[in-house]
Order: sequence, then structure tokens, then C-alpha cells
Amino acid sequence: GDEHEWEIRYHNPRIGASVEYTRFGNDTVFGSAVSFLPNVEINVAFHKNFRLKFRIFEGFGWITKPFDRISNPRNNVIGSHLNDCTSFEFLTEKKFFKKYTICFGGSFTHWSSGAVKVPNLGINIPSIDLRIRYEPNSYNEYFVPHFHYSPVRKKIIFSLMPDLGFKELKVADGPMFHVFGASAMAGKYLNNWDKLWLGIDFSFNSSYHW
Repeated sequence: GDEHEWEIRYHNPRIGASVEYTRFGNDTVFGSAVSFLPNVEINVAFHKNFRLKFRIFEGFGWITKPFDRISNPRNNVIGSHLNDCTSFEFLTEKKFFKKYTICFGGSFTHWSSGAVKVPNLGINIPSIDLRIRYEPNSYNEYFVPHFHYSPVRKKIIFSLMPDLGFKELKVADGPMFHVFGASAMAGKYLNNWDKLWLGIDFSFNSSYHW
């Protein structure tokens, strides 16, 4: 078929994206949020028509009512309109008939600016999920075709990653400072996918010298 080696090794993970709208329960203070969340879904365990899945969402969200010293001083948890949005979800799925699946599980979602803007206690929402999914073009994701895995790569690999960020100094509406960082690593494949890395990290926060 058209399966890639990594798809077979990880039992056909699904990659997708979603747009979500969230109300926080207090429209006056916290408002609501719209999030764009790319995600990956991994099969943790499965048996016939039953499966346990883990899904991680990582994207960004726009919150309508952040802290404002004049217009919204009661919001002491989020200080920025634009925030990182991360969500983790565990699902159990049971297929019935051929194209229908019932899903039950729980998730935890977190909004935060990473202290770029304060206040930044973050907004955390746990949830319980129950849904029925219809797949018009259902496929057997448990079928593992005959496949010749590629040989283990023996060469040493290198990685160099620079970082640049911003951070508000402790108080809301305070000055913004640069945060510089870099990491350098060397690694070696232990098998086709697992790697052993050795490296160093550097970080410089200019606010410490203000």
C-alpha cells in the first residue's frame, strides 16, 4: 500500500487540526476563546474493535477578555489576548457496525502566554467527552502489511536551535525584555527511530540585568 514506515511502526497515527470555541463561564471577566489546534492521535492499545488512544493538541488561542488595568482589573489569570493553547486527551473507542465508533474519555486544556504578559496564572479546563463518530470511508487501522524496515542509521547527527522570546517584568503593563537562548546537541540512532542526544542549553534573560 501507500503506508510509510513511521505509520506502520506507530499503528497508523492520525494527524489533523481543529478550530474550537470556548466559553469560560464568566463572560464579563474572562470572555471566551477561539483556538486553532493542530493535533496528533496515537494508538496506545487496541484489541479487535476496541482501542485506547492518546491525542495531543498544540496551537494558539485568542482570548477576548484579558486583564486590563482600567477596563478589566478583575481578571487576574490571563494578561494577553494571544495565548498558547495545549490540550491532552485520552480516549477509549469501540467500533460498532462498520462506519460508526463510540468514543469516551477525558481531556485537559491549558491557556497561557508563558509569562510573556502578566498576570499569567493560566486557564485550565478539564472535561469528560462522549461522542459518536461516523466515517464514510472507514479503514482497518489494525492491519499491518508486510514491510521491510530500513537499516539502522549509524551516522552521528547534529542539532543547533536558536531561541528568541519576550517577557514582561513581574508587573502588568511593565516593560518587555528579550530572552535569548540556544541549544546544541549531538545524537546517535539506537534503532530506526530512537535516538540518544547529548548537548548543552544556553539562556539569557535581559530583565535580570535591568
